[in-house]
Amino acid sequence: FPYTTLFRSTNMRTMRKISLAILLIAIAAGTSFAADNASHDVTINVAEVIDLAVTAGTITLTADMAGGGVAGDDPVGDSDTSKTIQYTSIWDGATARTIEAQLAGGDTAPAGTSLTLSAAGGEGVKTLVDGPAVAIITGIQSVATGGTGPALTYAISITNVSNLVAGASETVTVTLTLTDL
Repeated sequence: FPYTTLFRSTNMRTMRKISLAILLIAIAAGTSFAADNASHDVTINVAEVIDLAVTAGTITLTADMAGGGVAGDDPVGDSDTSKTIQYTSIWDGATARTIEAQLAGGDTAPAGTSLTLSAAGGEGVKTLVDGPAVAIITGIQSVATGGTGPALTYAISITNVSNLVAGASETVTVTLTLTDL
């Protein structure tokens, strides 16, 4: 009998200690896992961008007998690849963009010549006239060409030798436009 009482009393003390330890662990865990949260809604907008630039400077092209041509040969025209075109486009996903080129209203190449333009990776060689713009690069979506961009090649072509006039010179303005088509 005394042994049973002693066993119950020791057992009760142990149970109380265990219960107290569990209670303290639960309180500590509840406190350390408790948190307070706050949040923000962030709206992210992507703006439409359509930006175009070309390397600066004047281009001079000459039609002559370059390279010591032989009598009876047609004169040839120079070409220039020193210019580049840079563009940034953030596209709306509907209509791809195009870069068009045209001569300013009233501008023409000297008689017997034509001015052509091509862009690296573009639509090939295009003749520029005083009239509708011609596409030199098509299918532009969201892109940035970086600091250099595609090289532009301007060239003068001889279209009719009999219309050439020595000393003839025209300064024309070529307008490049990045547009939706």
